[in-house]
Amino acid sequence: MYYVLYIWIARSVAKRSNLSSHFYEEARVVSINLFLTVDFNQRVLKGTAHLFIEWKPSINEIILDNFGLDVLSVTGSDGTPFIYRVEDDFDHRIKNGHAPYIGSRFSIQIPQNVGSVNTTYKSKFRYNRHMIQIEYKTSPNSPALYWLTPEQTADGLYPFLLSNNKLIYARAWFPCQDTPSVKIIYTAKISVPKRYKVLMSAYLHDVDYNNNLDLDVYTFIQSNRVPPYAVIIAVGLLETIHISEKTKVFAESKFINEHIDYTSYSDGIETMLQVAESLCGPYMWGHKYDICVLPPSIAHFKIECPCVTFISSTILGEDRTRLSKFALNISQCWAGNLVTCSNYEHLWLNRSFSNFIGRKIYCRILQDCEAMQSFLDKIGIRALKNMVKYSTLIRSNK
Repeated sequence: MYYVLYIWIARSVAKRSNLSSHFYEEARVVSINLFLTVDFNQRVLKGTAHLFIEWKPSINEIILDNFGLDVLSVTGSDGTPFIYRVEDDFDHRIKNGHAPYIGSRFSIQIPQNVGSVNTTYKSKFRYNRHMIQIEYKTSPNSPALYWLTPEQTADGLYPFLLSNNKLIYARAWFPCQDTPSVKIIYTAKISVPKRYKVLMSAYLHDVDYNNNLDLDVYTFIQSNRVPPYAVIIAVGLLETIHISEKTKVFAESKFINEHIDYTSYSDGIETMLQVAESLCGPYMWGHKYDICVLPPSIAHFKIECPCVTFISSTILGEDRTRLSKFALNISQCWAGNLVTCSNYEHLWLNRSFSNFIGRKIYCRILQDCEAMQSFLDKIGIRALKNMVKYSTLIRSNK
């Protein structure tokens, strides 16, 4: 199967990323529980992150990534304060990139006398284990969080929140070791104003409508290990349409009232999932593949996350001519989410294999498969030549 080759390549290029400040080989995060409140007025997420960590007995600190998080306190599982430091002068510089500053080093001292706790994560190594509680809030200018005003939504009535980690900005909305090398399981309890719905790249376990007069609490569980960039949240005034046993569509009422036949997508998506399973193995993300239609102010959105796919409203149509757009998103459930590149230097592995699998998927559901494959090969070759030409021009201008 294709994913066997992908696993071999991903492991063979293992190397610590220079876009992250930590040494995960010695102390690492294995699980995160988020307890957050969405504050649309202040444009922040605030609450607590419980990080379950494991570390070698010879190590006395764990290093996380931080981008603009206002850390209020760090304690152990019993409430004992831990010594921590956010080094604002720790600049990660990308010599030839577009982001000159990508965060700070967030170091936490681990007392030698802390007790171990049990986690659901099984490790083949001999590590100490403990839980750290970090109380924090995000910055209103977080590069990972899109706070849309009502005017930027389709209905024009309520704000909308969407996270886009852009692969290195998970650190801008929750404390973590922000590298594909450290995959985590996570849970989240998200408190939002009444009437709002919450979507995450996880299974919706429960919704408590009676916890508070003003807030509803959504509980999510992701039991498969995912890279931090795949932890995604969206909050808005959304309506729901069930189009199949596995798939629900979340959209603003304007898109619901336009009488788009979303059920016409269900057969195509189910067929694509079956083809993907025949190529890559079982679908590991539970009985769930949801769709979220984004506000029109977000015309183009690329993100890798399990359980839910985010699509632009521009691809909606009753003739299903753009259904092939889902093939790439479906392929990322295996290449990128299930099997992940070791670090950001080898991110091309995610994109290359997801493109490869995506093309295999929608070629198999077409009758004239060979013609489509030939057409896609030509597109790929042309794009590769353009990238080489563009890279050459950049080097020659330096």
